[in-house]
Amino acid sequence: MSPRSGGTGPLGRRAAPIGALRRLARSSRERERQGAFVADGVRLLEEAVGRGAAIRLALTSSRLEREPRGRALAKALGERAARCCEATEEAIAAILGMERHQGVVAEIERRLHPLASILGQPSRPPLLVACGVQDPGNLGSLLRVAAAAGGGGLLATSGTADPWNPKAVRGSAGAIFHLPVAAGLEGTEMLHELGRASYTPVMAVASGGTPHFRIDWRRPVALVLGSEGAGVPPELRGLISESVSLPMAAAVESLNVLAAAAVLLYEAARWRGLPGGRPWATRARG
Repeated sequence: MSPRSGGTGPLGRRAAPIGALRRLARSSRERERQGAFVADGVRLLEEAVGRGAAIRLALTSSRLEREPRGRALAKALGERAARCCEATEEAIAAILGMERHQGVVAEIERRLHPLASILGQPSRPPLLVACGVQDPGNLGSLLRVAAAAGGGGLLATSGTADPWNPKAVRGSAGAIFHLPVAAGLEGTEMLHELGRASYTPVMAVASGGTPHFRIDWRRPVALVLGSEGAGVPPELRGLISESVSLPMAAAVESLNVLAAAAVLLYEAARWRGLPGGRPWATRARG
């Protein structure tokens, strides 16, 4: 392992940075302690560079430089990362815990977004609230959908997967770098703060809620999603007065959380206008 251009010097013993990054990838406690997370792959690191993320350390292998896009990324990381070093294929695989990778992994500083700053956005965009979503890949994909549909951020309560888990970061497809996230929130206090900020929490339920096309999404709304098995935790259900359901054919019990979120967030976008300012609709039909 050797330092590339733009670095601040050698990394020291070969095992030290590999072990540290591996612990960072595997431990939410370590990510919290260091205020950092691990991202890998060409697309994610391109997003990190493009969004001005603080890249503390980048490791690249010869695999990255086999294609022009990879070579361009290696050059950008050499210029932008505090330290950028060459590593073996095996070293990167050991960090990520998987043999298949694209030859690049990085330690990136987390951007902290206080809840008040997310709730105080002037445009009052819809927010996505994850309560007990335990699969990090699903959580990352939810973040991706929220960003695509013009959402204003993700609020994750305690008991929800870590949004900075490598699987969540990967599933976000780069949305983690530009959509604000607040995690580890106490559910009751979060609902109180939503109310103080004039947001209406709307809980997604499999059946019995208001049909999605009859909800007024023009208001500041926080869409609350629970786990696929248990739904929103019981202690929060009684504090949320409004619920929404997706009408379904009789043979279908429910949609998975990602599919439901996509439909609901795009229904909100339909009421408010498509992301990017393109007009779509001003009110629901039917």
